[in-house]
Amino acid sequence: MAVAKDQVAAVDRVIIILECLDGADGQRLSEIARKAGLSEATALRYLNTLSAHGYAERDVDGRFRLGSRLFRLGWRSLSGGDPRQLALPLMESLRLRFNETVNLAMRSGDDLLLIEAAESTRAIRMGSRIGDPDVWHSRATRLSSQDRQYLGNPC
Repeated sequence: MAVAKDQVAAVDRVIIILECLDGADGQRLSEIARKAGLSEATALRYLNTLSAHGYAERDVDGRFRLGSRLFRLGWRSLSGGDPRQLALPLMESLRLRFNETVNLAMRSGDDLLLIEAAESTRAIRMGSRIGDPDVWHSRATRLSSQDRQYLGNPC
């Protein structure tokens, strides 16, 4: 990999590694190292550092994928602000229409992390606390593969 005089090789490697992680199924260490032109030991050190800062995540099968911190940064760059502010009007509309609690969550490892809630006014309702972790199978928050495709993630 040729690096221009005014660029930093380590940053170029990080970008290549992050681009390798772009996919719903994640990538194995060996594949990331091959694509980045690095040894597995070096690629693992980069991935461990990215994971420590939330930019990469490793699942139980040992595959790496993009971390939730990148999601937050991406939303901010697209919207110029907080993704919750974009979602709140729609969430409130859904809450008013169905009088059910509407949650906004993001992936955090193998779980969901609740980042916003529009609470139902019903006496009996599912309570939600911002910042609480949750699991994929217990909520309608999860996305189907068709939803991911519609949102621009074909994997």
